[in-house]
Amino acid sequence: NKWFSRSFLNYLLGLTFLKKHIDTSNIHRVIEVGGGFGSLGEILSQAGEYSYVDIDIPPTAAVSSYYLSQQSEITLLPYTETRNLETISFPESGTQLVLCPWQLPQLQGDADLFVNFISFQEMEPDVVEHYLHQADRLNCSFILLRNLREGKQQKKENTLGVETPTLAGDYDHFLPNYQLIATNVNPFGFRTLDGFHSELRLYQRTENNWIELLTKLHSWIV
Repeated sequence: NKWFSRSFLNYLLGLTFLKKHIDTSNIHRVIEVGGGFGSLGEILSQAGEYSYVDIDIPPTAAVSSYYLSQQSEITLLPYTETRNLETISFPESGTQLVLCPWQLPQLQGDADLFVNFISFQEMEPDVVEHYLHQADRLNCSFILLRNLREGKQQKKENTLGVETPTLAGDYDHFLPNYQLIATNVNPFGFRTLDGFHSELRLYQRTENNWIELLTKLHSWIV
């Protein structure tokens, strides 16, 4: 006797995919580009002690600010409280932050997880590369993406689309400091009849892998 939106269930599929491949106990600081009306923030507000940053364009940022402000479990800092700040600190646990894209370079601090569900496929590759560069700058340990494996349809006369589709392999190129550790279309994504498959991709920061390897080697030597 409960109702869930399709967006909510898509996020739960993505988080289940994440938990299937990594230990999520160390993930507490989450940043998302294109959070829509705030589904992921709502899930995190009920899942434990997380800090969450949502980057989105207006007026969507205003919608998500209102939606997330209705969650009693968290403290929300909306755009109106950060718009004049030159430096924006990553929020503390239990606090959520809604920013507009031009504020992202001002965000400071390390993050554990960067998320984008679907909206990257609507962007041109150089815009996607910019956002992923920011994820790298924030030292995100993991990057979780949901995209069209074959890329968005190209814009043609009298049809909507993108100038240049962002393909699955482009993400590998845009993330030189990360390695792809898992992909999935079924059951965590969505396989369609028209040949455009919704795919989940999970990346891990390679520096973390080297640190873990060196730590293990040191323990063996000692």
